[in-house]
Amino acid sequence: MNEKERSRRALIALVLGGLASLAGGLVLSGPALQSYLLKNRGKVVHARVTATEARKQPIRNPGLREYRRYTSETRYIVWYSVLTPDALVQGQADVSQDEYRGFSEKGRTLPVIYLPGAPEVSQRYTGPITWGRIARQAVYSAVFVFLGLGLWAYAGYRWREKRMEHEIRASGVIARATVKEAGCLGRGWGVWQVRYVYRDRAGRAYEGSQNMPKVEVERHRAGDVGLVRIHPKRPQRSLWLGKESEIEALRLE
Repeated sequence: MNEKERSRRALIALVLGGLASLAGGLVLSGPALQSYLLKNRGKVVHARVTATEARKQPIRNPGLREYRRYTSETRYIVWYSVLTPDALVQGQADVSQDEYRGFSEKGRTLPVIYLPGAPEVSQRYTGPITWGRIARQAVYSAVFVFLGLGLWAYAGYRWREKRMEHEIRASGVIARATVKEAGCLGRGWGVWQVRYVYRDRAGRAYEGSQNMPKVEVERHRAGDVGLVRIHPKRPQRSLWLGKESEIEALRLE
């Protein structure tokens, strides 16, 4: 796989990752919006428990041996229903094992809160909905949304850099440059690169850098003269082509 194909796949992965994160953020925003609406407009009623179910579901336990990797836990569910002046409110809720035993008896009721005008929005009422709860739900959503936006922004940056590189290679002006320093440079995580200075046709000085593999960087020393290709409209952008002596040797071959 060549460099161009790797870059294309990396951009696609960034775009798809951003899309998945945004979708996750939008999905997680649902509970926060629902809690906000129920807090401001919700009505509390007592609904009749119509059915119960003890549902076993598998859970993965990495601490067990392979043949016993999956265990199960029981989820206790009750279904409720109530006819209000607005509409018929129906739904389901998770309860504890002790509560489940009580709800198994006929005639039991469950406090629920619903949204007038949208009776399909309802949930078990366990107390006033606090702003802290809404904030926690909103934070979960915001994390995924900002992660998605960040991935998209980085994908856009990578795409612009690749487009700029293509323009330089296609129509850039060749000029001499002098190596300023070479090695593992940069703040935080060091990157292997060559930094150089050059002048455009008008005589203005610029500084550029080129990331390279460690083996390539170690062949450069401060003061080495090389060739760069300068962007025709943005002379501050350039690409390092190599040391002048090596390029001349290749031409002679």
